[in-house]
Amino acid sequence: MAGDLRFLISALRITSDLEQVGDLGESICKRASFIARHQAVANPPDLAQLGSLVRTMMQQTVESFVTSDLARARAVFTEEPLSDKLTKQCYKAIQAGMLEFPGRIQEYTHLLRAVSHLEHIGDIAVSIGEEAVYVHDGRLLRHHHEDLKA
Repeated sequence: MAGDLRFLISALRITSDLEQVGDLGESICKRASFIARHQAVANPPDLAQLGSLVRTMMQQTVESFVTSDLARARAVFTEEPLSDKLTKQCYKAIQAGMLEFPGRIQEYTHLLRAVSHLEHIGDIAVSIGEEAVYVHDGRLLRHHHEDLKA
């Protein structure tokens, strides 16, 4: 019965998380559309890698929850620092673009927010991974990923 209750609680949390991911994805699309309709700005060199990483993190974490493969959750936890690093590098590149092309501040601001949304999706992937561990192993990890032993 405890396992069923953990599953219900986690499923409710994850449903909310996935809805937020959808909202963030929609916002990213709107921001890309704004930039496409206005002056072009260069994407940060690390943006494609960040997008790919975040997509992989979401796939792994949902699969971890569905299949009880906690190794996938561990992989997401280990990828979080790289997501944070890539985000910071994107921010620096965007700030440099803002300084170089001050007439494109609006476009760069939209790009900055899109990068922020990607990082937030990565953080949500970590949260879903924590829920997977809670459901399948009964451990609360909230920001204590070192407690998840191989």
